Amino acid sequence: MSKKVAVALVDPSPSIREAVASYLKAVEGIEVVGQAARLADLESLCQGQLDVIIADLQTCTGPGHGNLQALRKRFPLMHLIVITSDGEREYEIAAKNLAADAWVPKARIASELEQALRKVTA
Repeated sequence: MSKKVAVALVDPSPSIREAVASYLKAVEGIEVVGQAARLADLESLCQGQLDVIIADLQTCTGPGHGNLQALRKRFPLMHLIVITSDGEREYEIAAKNLAADAWVPKARIASELEQALRKVTA
């Protein structure tokens, strides 16, 4: 990644958001530009460039999920990486139904998230 990739995190759990943000700070070329518990809260936080949203599956399908389309309209080149609490195939299918660019189970964030970021921003 030659330029800074602007990443926003969306997860209902503050501890998950902080853990992922902390992990991303060590990844060269990544800048965390916003964190929110819901997609509905993210739109007002991100004023500049937004390249990737890393979002918990619940935040994309539960209350407030309509904001995903608004964010895609506002940031047409934005990529979506969905993270899930489980690694079951049904979650992968749900992520694909959201037109996610990648899917990473939370248990494998440390081993797979950087690779997913590099793939979607290549």
